[in-house]
Amino acid sequence: MYPISHYRRKPILFPGQLGCVENTTEFEEIIDHENLLAAFYEIREKGDRAAGVDKIRAFDIGRIEAAEMARSLSAAIRGGRYCPQPFRTVSIPKAQGTSSETQRYRKLQIPTVADRCVSHAVHRAIGPFVDARFDDRSLGFRPGRGIWNLLVELEREIPRNNGFLLQMDIEDAFPSIPLRPLLQHVASLIGNESLVLLIERIVRLDRTREPRGLSQGDPLSPLLANLALHHTHDQLQSQFLNRRWFRYVDNLTYLATSSVEARRIRESISETLAKSGLRIRVDATETTVLQGGSAEILGFQIGSKDGQLTIEIGDKARGHLQALLEECVRSSRPDAHRDVVRSWILSNAPALDRSSGILDEVQLLCSSCQIPIERHHVLAWIKTAQANWRNFRSVHLATGEE
Repeated sequence: MYPISHYRRKPILFPGQLGCVENTTEFEEIIDHENLLAAFYEIREKGDRAAGVDKIRAFDIGRIEAAEMARSLSAAIRGGRYCPQPFRTVSIPKAQGTSSETQRYRKLQIPTVADRCVSHAVHRAIGPFVDARFDDRSLGFRPGRGIWNLLVELEREIPRNNGFLLQMDIEDAFPSIPLRPLLQHVASLIGNESLVLLIERIVRLDRTREPRGLSQGDPLSPLLANLALHHTHDQLQSQFLNRRWFRYVDNLTYLATSSVEARRIRESISETLAKSGLRIRVDATETTVLQGGSAEILGFQIGSKDGQLTIEIGDKARGHLQALLEECVRSSRPDAHRDVVRSWILSNAPALDRSSGILDEVQLLCSSCQIPIERHHVLAWIKTAQANWRNFRSVHLATGEE
């Protein structure tokens, strides 16, 4: 038996090492028990505390049990006996900005720890290879990309197209994605039948009906959702050279020169998505006049002043912080509030230059939750966040990279 540190150091295989995962030998390496065990320790070290239907968390599994689990999984997959357990469904509230807003919930379907190990190992194997095929304007759940990239791109585009901002959300995107065409795209990229069959089991493909839906909780789902929407939306929109758009998973952002163009784009996207059984959320579709107006995008309130992008903290981001602090009070880890506040400040860095009262606002919110917070700590986090954003912005604007 190797020491735990052996598995922590062991790299999880990916196509740069595997030659694009195209033959049985490489599949054997992915499902090797040491690779699955390495996936387990990576899941645990990320702080994943979710339990599956068996009510077992990663932190509940000891060294010996983890090794036995990895060997059992490897043998089951190799022998064609691997069958993922049912998901545990958990409803979590979505961030909302005001108390009057109707509360919406997101359903997470949590696999067991063992099934997450398999998904994570597969994701790490095929992720870089599949991700390299995506459009540069796809920014969500991708390494080295995120909401900050979207803000930089909007800052670059708005001086050239300071007209209208069109926002659309794909309604219930993960539960609605058709699986058969998705698996066909996977097969055409990977070319390894054993690996494709394993992915079919991971997504619970039912060959007796027209299956839909990816689990929001499985490590492989974000990559597969991006692959599905790459073919359903991105490739088709790339044909329109004059369209300026960005996609953050199921959130679509378009720049238009007029309200008429915005309406035509919305109608075109609705028709395109409908061919795959997807649809735009009507209550989340918004067209904003940038000059003098403002729109909330993924927690940031953006607008335009003198042809330049303005960024402020949105109401939903504030509501999210309040919800997190209230959860700290209810949890058995009341001291977690420092990590919560620090993480929230760092993630909202692009808006802090225009949010001069954020220090007092954070302190007041902590006080309302009866949580003590040191003012000098908050101030230090704000300064760090501002420096991080200025560096990120200058580098990406200078290079023109996403």
